[in-house]
Amino acid sequence: SLRHFCESMNIPNKSLLVDMPVRWNSTYKMLKRCLLLREALDATMRSDKLLTPFVLSDSEWKVVAEIVKFLEPFNRLTEKMSQQFIPNMCLTAAYYMDIYDHLESYNIKSGHHASILEAAKLACDKLNKYYPES
Repeated sequence: SLRHFCESMNIPNKSLLVDMPVRWNSTYKMLKRCLLLREALDATMRSDKLLTPFVLSDSEWKVVAEIVKFLEPFNRLTEKMSQQFIPNMCLTAAYYMDIYDHLESYNIKSGHHASILEAAKLACDKLNKYYPES
């Protein structure tokens, strides 16, 4: 089991998180947890014949790490904007520009996975639709 492999590999024994379609940052948290538990997850899946076909390759794990890196600023911004009793409306424009700069850094020359480049482009297009004068 995952718990057994976590203990034997001296990896923090944390449960997996489930992605929730209505909360995009749950994807970030789920994938970040998977990266933390990668070795134990791989060992658990390799120990079960039914799960072996689903073991991620090194290149697939690299894409997972890229996705986590891509989503991290969005998660950080969500946490900042969700704080209670802290005035943050005045920072909205600065936060928006930070996100926009982050998205624009994902271009063909950056060497990122094609699916992440496409996600960044779609996000930029969406931001431009709602904030065309920025």
